[in-house]
Amino acid sequence: MTRRVTVFFIAMILAVPLIARAQTASHPDFTGAWKVTNIDMPETGGNFGGGDRGGFGGRGGFGGRGGRGFGGGRRIQGNGDPNTSNGDRPERPQRLEVGQIVRLRQTDDRLIVTQDDGQGVVTMNSYSLDGKESTNRTGEMSTKSKTKWDGVALVTDMTRSMETGRGNFEVKSREVRSLSDDRRTMTVRSTMDTPRGKQTMTVTYAKIDQ
Repeated sequence: MTRRVTVFFIAMILAVPLIARAQTASHPDFTGAWKVTNIDMPETGGNFGGGDRGGFGGRGGFGGRGGRGFGGGRRIQGNGDPNTSNGDRPERPQRLEVGQIVRLRQTDDRLIVTQDDGQGVVTMNSYSLDGKESTNRTGEMSTKSKTKWDGVALVTDMTRSMETGRGNFEVKSREVRSLSDDRRTMTVRSTMDTPRGKQTMTVTYAKIDQ
């Protein structure tokens, strides 16, 4: 009996790494180039930071089309080192429009998102996937976030803050990123706490082969 118990525990110990690898493998891989196919956000009677369609930062969310959004400025490259939570400071947030290409690179412990609006404005943000705090800077806006897996979805809780001549602003949001069964469609649903209450924006992406 003692021998059976010993063999059982040895088998369990050996199985732990296999179980851990299986759990890791179950997480979807968001790596690739993605094209924005649809941006769904509510129309509002005003905005918080500019834009041509209302909402926070205008069309496409923060720093959207037609407005300077939350921290306007000149074009400059974003966080330069994907291995750190901080990098160089770009001087405005990335715009987001239908047709835009967004590139993602996922490792075991990090998600790196690079956006190019086609006009020379490139933004790179890096997120730790183990629940530790990450910090990304865009112009005078600082974003602190924590990202973790919730089943097959990747959930990021963010706090964006900025100091302006009219005072200090802070906005909290939650982003839920998921893939379709065929791994060809990515959906990012963002819920933001704005001065006009909660607003939800859903962005749909199609994977492109390059």
